[in-house]
Amino acid sequence: MDSNLQEQIKNSLIRFAPRLLDINDTDTKNYLLNGKEYFFASKDLIKYEKLVDAIKMDFNKQDRYNILDSEKIFNYLDLILESISDSNGKI
Repeated sequence: MDSNLQEQIKNSLIRFAPRLLDINDTDTKNYLLNGKEYFFASKDLIKYEKLVDAIKMDFNKQDRYNILDSEKIFNYLDLILESISDSNGKI
């Protein structure tokens, strides 16, 4: 992953708020385009639990994450995603 993209993702997670990026800037546009496989966008809302399940499956496919305590990670992730979902539990 491009280090600029990694920095943007890190900052987004730390601030946990919407961010404004200038996609007319060539460098920004390039690192976003080069990292497009890391993003998912949709106009449709889904239950946050479905998102957590999909992330768990991706997480478990990666051998490098075997040393991490996935239960702790997903306890926090579940709380975060639930807190930003609507009254129907959708994101």
